[in-house]
Amino acid sequence: MSTLSGLAPRLGAGSVRAANLVLLALVAGAGVGAYFILRSSPAASTSAPQTATVQRGVVLSSVSATGSIVAAKQLAISFQTAGTIAAVDVKVGDDVRRGQVLGRLDDTEQREAVRNAQAALATAQANLATTLAGETAAEREQDAISLRQANASVRSAQTSAKNSTSQIATAQQQVATARRSVVSAQQTLAQDTRSTSLAVKQAEAQLRADQGNEKAAAAQLKADQAQLETDQAAYNSATAVVADDQQRVNADQAQQHADQLRQADLQAQQIEDQQNKDTDAENSDALALAAISKQLTQDAYQLSLDNTALAADQKTQSAAESDVTADQTAIKADQSSIVSYEAKIVSDRNAIAQAQNTA
Repeated sequence: MSTLSGLAPRLGAGSVRAANLVLLALVAGAGVGAYFILRSSPAASTSAPQTATVQRGVVLSSVSATGSIVAAKQLAISFQTAGTIAAVDVKVGDDVRRGQVLGRLDDTEQREAVRNAQAALATAQANLATTLAGETAAEREQDAISLRQANASVRSAQTSAKNSTSQIATAQQQVATARRSVVSAQQTLAQDTRSTSLAVKQAEAQLRADQGNEKAAAAQLKADQAQLETDQAAYNSATAVVADDQQRVNADQAQQHADQLRQADLQAQQIEDQQNKDTDAENSDALALAAISKQLTQDAYQLSLDNTALAADQKTQSAAESDVTADQTAIKADQSSIVSYEAKIVSDRNAIAQAQNTA
């Protein structure tokens, strides 16, 4: 059982507080007494000071103050060993003395250690007694048998060692062969790893190249489609212009034909008037024929202009049509290239996966 003892003053704050109050009362009483003595003397400023003996009495004045009250002496105490506290034999405010037990630690583990030590001591004493008494006949016989068995085991082990020498040599040769095989396999593996890594890098590079080509082909397809839209619009516009020109040519030809018929009618009328010797009618016919002849000249000129414009517009239409055909051919080629690059991309990815699986 561990104990805690030592010298200590009165414990607790109540006793200290009471002592301080008594001391404070005494000082206050002395001060008040001195004050009244000095006031009762009219010649206090010139005569010698009077003194009085401090005595206990009733304090008629009170003094109040604030502060922290602490013990005049304090002593920190602790157990000599660590453990669990089982009991505390004092409380706050108790008077203690030298040698007094203040608290106890739980000694369960110490008692268990004592019991274990006592058991070990008993076992050691029994072994000592056996050793001093010596072996029995049966124990000596058993020891002899054990010795013979040990000798036989030694001889068997020596024989086995001799037989194992050749096996060890063979095993060492096999180990050396295996090590050479391991080195060769490691070299092969390293070479395969390098080859696989190179194959993966090449496949990845080819994949990037094919993806770039596929993107370029897609961009070209987009550009060709835009160009086709432009050329198709130009072709449609040229076709509309050609159709308009053709309508004007047809109108010119119809006007020319009508004027030619009118001229033929006037010529027939002129012949008839000449036969009838109608001079006025002949003059009128001559004027009308001159006018229609002039009109036919204008018709021929306008028809020539419109035919020229039609030929030029047809040429423009033909060129636009060629552009549209070329654009359509380019688009088909772009689409074919995209399909080809997409197939290459799939093949490249399969090659990368195969190379990685090989690694």
